[in-house]
Amino acid sequence: MLALQDPHAESRPDLAAREPVVWVINQYALPAEAAGITRHAMFAAKLSQAGWRPFIFTSAAHYWNLSEPAAARVSMETSAGATFVRLRTATHVTNGVRRVLSMVGFAIKVLQVGIRRPAGVREPDVIVGSSPHPFAALSALALSRRYRVPFVLEVRDLWPDSLIDLMGFGPRHPLIVVLRAIERHLYASANAIVGLLPGTADHVRTVSSRAPEVTYIPNGADLGRLPMPRPAESSRAFTVMYAGAHGVANNLDNLLRAAALVQTAESSLTPSQQTRFLLVGDGKNKAALMALAAELGLSNTEFRPAVPKAAVHGTLQSADVLALPVPDKAIYRHGISPNKLFDYFAAGRPVVIALHSEHDPVRAAGAGVTVQPDQPEAMADAILKLRALDPADRTAMGMSGRDFVAANHNIDHLALSLEAVLARVMSARQHQ
Repeated sequence: MLALQDPHAESRPDLAAREPVVWVINQYALPAEAAGITRHAMFAAKLSQAGWRPFIFTSAAHYWNLSEPAAARVSMETSAGATFVRLRTATHVTNGVRRVLSMVGFAIKVLQVGIRRPAGVREPDVIVGSSPHPFAALSALALSRRYRVPFVLEVRDLWPDSLIDLMGFGPRHPLIVVLRAIERHLYASANAIVGLLPGTADHVRTVSSRAPEVTYIPNGADLGRLPMPRPAESSRAFTVMYAGAHGVANNLDNLLRAAALVQTAESSLTPSQQTRFLLVGDGKNKAALMALAAELGLSNTEFRPAVPKAAVHGTLQSADVLALPVPDKAIYRHGISPNKLFDYFAAGRPVVIALHSEHDPVRAAGAGVTVQPDQPEAMADAILKLRALDPADRTAMGMSGRDFVAANHNIDHLALSLEAVLARVMSARQHQ
């Protein structure tokens, strides 16, 4: 097997000469060029280059890609070295019972399809179960036992804590009790755990004393495919942009209320001189946000549809400041790792983030300004102060973010870390 470039390659376990097969199970995974969860596609491309054979089991349609036509029960597509195995699953546009049913339905189907293994899908050497929800990860565990291969749990969202903090469920709600039991079982049964958040290891230790070591592998950006940022344009209006999902958890109502305060503060300026706010993306809360903007009388705010992944880098560079309003919820004490933040950093623009966490990537990078969440006044003040800065100072902030990605969130380095985890658990299984 080939290996990713690694100065410590001599310590890598000696795997079989044939290319090892990794199955990745995530209902919401998308190809690298799509708008949405592209982490696994980017990793798969790097692993494929290093001699691995990745298969990504995902849903044919879900809340990220509802516009796509209905697919066959099982369809397959190869993209950048990874084979996507798409399963027809019930779609949903809102949180609630239908979303849970969609999750459970996908988990059942991926278990069935994984056992039958369609033509063209090779038997796995290791299985990664990702947890945008835990049901699919549970199926990944079951499949690993069916094929007697190692199981790697990727902890994305912390279930059920996300439901408790973001959706208001009580800790004794029957769904929470079931999800907590699944969480403990997954932690205790995994051969290795990969965490996207810097505080994942602390959380896992509080839930299960039998869990294996947690390896921190956050989201990142493929800087090799993203050119150096161009200078911000001085001939247009000063622009603040948010680019990403428009859901309840994205807290964009606070950004709109900050836009209203900025509009009031700049009322003496002509419309062309006023700060402009652009919200780029789609999501289940977009209609409500547009209604709120109308209610607030925002003339400085524009909503635009989502852009393809290939266009994100250029779109972000049409802004002077990039915004990320994170709600004030206890779940974020473990940190954040949204793809959009690393896209922001790669674009070389300063970031204003609303976040209450000791794990603050914007502060760590020196790439912008951090304010307290759920305080539109603080965000508006930060935006006005960033506008008042010398453009050279804003440029320096933005480039600090890009440098931070290069040092800590470069997809090449992250893929190398993932390969090391996969190789380690495979080697340990071979020596049992």
